[in-house]
Amino acid sequence: MKLEWAGFIVLYLVSVTGVIRVPPWAFIVMFFLTKLFSSGSEKFPDEDGGEPAAQGVPGFGYSLVQGRRDYMEDFFHTQVDVGKGGEHLRSFFGVFDGHSGKKAAAWAKERLQQLVWQELDKGREPKAALRAAFLAADAEFLHRANREFLSDGSTVTTALLIGKDLYVANAGDSRTILCRGDGHAVPLSEDHKPDRPSERRRIVAAGGQVIFVGCARVNGVLATSRGFGDKDLKKWVSAEPEVTHRTLQQGDEALVLASDGLWDVMTNAEVAAKLRHEPNPREAAKLLTRVALRLGSMDNVTALVVDLRAVVNDKSPFHSRATSPASAASSSSSTKNLLLQPSPPREGAPREASQARRETVLESPPGLVSISPPEGGDGAGLRSRKRGLAV
Repeated sequence: MKLEWAGFIVLYLVSVTGVIRVPPWAFIVMFFLTKLFSSGSEKFPDEDGGEPAAQGVPGFGYSLVQGRRDYMEDFFHTQVDVGKGGEHLRSFFGVFDGHSGKKAAAWAKERLQQLVWQELDKGREPKAALRAAFLAADAEFLHRANREFLSDGSTVTTALLIGKDLYVANAGDSRTILCRGDGHAVPLSEDHKPDRPSERRRIVAAGGQVIFVGCARVNGVLATSRGFGDKDLKKWVSAEPEVTHRTLQQGDEALVLASDGLWDVMTNAEVAAKLRHEPNPREAAKLLTRVALRLGSMDNVTALVVDLRAVVNDKSPFHSRATSPASAASSSSSTKNLLLQPSPPREGAPREASQARRETVLESPPGLVSISPPEGGDGAGLRSRKRGLAV
């Protein structure tokens, strides 16, 4: 038992036994002091930032807020590879929402993109590469979880961009959508909830149950039916992703990858509408997380907004062939009528943005084409909202 809670209990026992008369307000003071000094929580500072788009290269903005939770278990990862001439080669974006601890989400952040790149470098086609990488990352973490007695798990939503081919892989209830210039939202992933008919059939066929405890839960415990980790429920909670493919077309302007702290309180259409009123991807991500908190989200909230216009148009989002930050800044006013406006270059950033690789790894993802639901599965465990009765 933690020392600060022990003081609260002692005060209560003294009052009940009548040894000392304790005024009612003393309990209120003790409660707030306990919350203030509790070692069972941690405060994660809100994070936001991003990278501006370049000629043919996507930009992005991100925002992470701990919100009303005692712990921060959301993570995200971005990797943008460019060639020696500054040309876009491939990009990876991911959002990872942990539960029952943050170790599975942190593992996904560190390892998943590396494994995707390894699979692609073997010559695998992108869908197969994503599936293989998801299963490999999960297997690696499960080996660690069994060795260290970890019950951590994580949902995973990712976007892989190769040229104008976009591949979205999802396992869990984080979500990825595409925002078009006309304000429409195109879902690129479908949440894995235990009461989704196809998921219920899969769980029951594997010998599990879907039980309503506040919401539908795998065996009455887990409120999402796919993800990494969760070793105690792995027989029913699959790490295999559903993968969608879309060839980008004119009017495709932004991706939003986010944890369910956002989607619990906002619809796809509402998110797309917010982006129309905020042209800067970094500010758009910040806006989404702040709105989610105002709407009462009780979870960590992470939003990652990817500016696709430079890729779709195969030119600078500033409508200029110039690549220097100075040229970009001088013509940025011409983009105000577009959905997203890239962030200005950060002070002190290199003037040449074309060298080999740009990477950010920070703590804390016309219609859908070819959803490929996997056969069978293996799966997973949680804290507070997702794991049944834990607080």
